[in-house]
Amino acid sequence: EPTSGTERLRVEPAGNVNVTSNLKVAGVCTATSFSGSGAALTGISAGKVLQVVQSTKSDTFSGGQNSYADVTGLTVSITPSATSNKILVIPSFNMSVNNGSFAAYRVKRDSSAIAIGDANSDNIRGTGGIGVDNMDGDGNIYDMTRLILDSPNTTSAVSYKLQVYGDGVVAFVNRHKNPNTGPDFGRFFSTMTAIEIEA
Repeated sequence: EPTSGTERLRVEPAGNVNVTSNLKVAGVCTATSFSGSGAALTGISAGKVLQVVQSTKSDTFSGGQNSYADVTGLTVSITPSATSNKILVIPSFNMSVNNGSFAAYRVKRDSSAIAIGDANSDNIRGTGGIGVDNMDGDGNIYDMTRLILDSPNTTSAVSYKLQVYGDGVVAFVNRHKNPNTGPDFGRFFSTMTAIEIEA
């Protein structure tokens, strides 16, 4: 009923209420649930996590001698819900390489390497790497983790994969470079995670 020139409406429905035109609420509107995509909502802060996908790897890998090789099992696929959204990519793994050698790794989005160093002559380009000199002994295993905020600018599915490279030698993932068994030669666990962040 009208009160002091302002229309006040109280609705206590037994079922759904359908509004076919705009509904403006001057005060607080409380609901027990919301149905719909919410794609047209405004005034909502960005930076929210929309989805998380992860691949895990407990077996071992060796490869990449003189060229980058895909690490089997460390690929994730994610479909962004908006072109403006970001994907936080987190490779988290361990690697080893023979003494006196160098190994690198990188992340690829589909066919494009992302988060790699600038080109410089014939230097290998990567996200990160390790160099082991001959004085480092026989027990070097390196934990590697990066946080990469990528802008794929698409709503189609994209894949992120981990690749490793060894300079004249193979690089090892989830294992010591020495194939011996025993407590000094462990086996490890790695993950590749992709998180969609709302723009």
